[in-house]
Amino acid sequence: MLIAINTSTLTENLLDFNNSFLLEFLTQITQQHHQHQFIFIFNEAYSKHLVFNKNVTPIIIKSSLKTKLAASYWYNILLPLALKKYKANILIQTNEICSSNVNIPQILFLQNDSKTVTKNNLYRAKKVITPTIFSKQQLVEKHQLDANKIKVLYSASNNFKPKDIDIKQQTKDGYADGREYFLFFGGVKPNNNLMQVLKAFSMFKKWQYSSMKLLVEGNLIYKNEDLAVKLKTYKYRDDVVLLGNISTAKIATITASAYCSIYIPTYDGYTQQIFAAMQSAVPVITLNNTSMQEIGGNAALYTNTIEPEDIAAQMQLIYKDENLRTNQIKQGLEQATTFSLKKSIDTFWNVIEDV
Repeated sequence: MLIAINTSTLTENLLDFNNSFLLEFLTQITQQHHQHQFIFIFNEAYSKHLVFNKNVTPIIIKSSLKTKLAASYWYNILLPLALKKYKANILIQTNEICSSNVNIPQILFLQNDSKTVTKNNLYRAKKVITPTIFSKQQLVEKHQLDANKIKVLYSASNNFKPKDIDIKQQTKDGYADGREYFLFFGGVKPNNNLMQVLKAFSMFKKWQYSSMKLLVEGNLIYKNEDLAVKLKTYKYRDDVVLLGNISTAKIATITASAYCSIYIPTYDGYTQQIFAAMQSAVPVITLNNTSMQEIGGNAALYTNTIEPEDIAAQMQLIYKDENLRTNQIKQGLEQATTFSLKKSIDTFWNVIEDV
């Protein structure tokens, strides 16, 4: 069988924390099913960090995909031509769009609780993959999609594990001047509410007189001039470290060395960050919404709003109560064992065989 996968989300500029799970997942899939052939389809030069298995052929169909016209031409003209040329049997779409001009089955692989995926794209897909039961329910209710068409695939990873005390201290020395730190996931993307967390961090520092630092993981390419200006005058700017997008190995070590992680997405619905923290034996503060609760269970601390006071209160709580922190770590490790990359791969392959 020849399986084509739209990997346009794995190009150099887009290879961030969220897509690192997709990269790991596809790498494992191709390794475990070496008897099948795969083509990874990019729209521009792919990351130099990508290493392909022998049964993978990467191809580039050049396009910016930045306008509706360019994206339509790529998905509905260029991509179908490539599929015919390579005689693909099935197409995995990873960017919320299904091609309208292909005659092979398509699987729509949604990595988050997408609010933007359209009904047309959902109906073109033979099967739809979602990251949570909640997102599945949303698709059924909003688009009247057949529940049997949707499979839940959790974003558990093998890359995130606890680290020993020496590695943790080396990481703190390297990134936080030897101090303990909170790790914020999500960069400056507005939906992840960095501004609110910075305000919360200020409150926490004033309340506790703590030397804690705040490390910020994630994409810094989103234009936010207001944030740039405010960071220059931010009272605790010397205690904030912008990591940007870094390798999975580095972020795995940084995550495992954190005192606590913070992930406050308004509606992104990515869940990889929650998994990463729990698997790394690190407490997590997140927003009290259905998707985060589904993954975090009793192992996460929840803030009811994105207001700085609510976030700061949780930061103070985990800082002041060491017993609570120890318990959250224990529960997180237990919660993480209910999910696994192997289970997700098995689910995905069952979907391919069904299609």
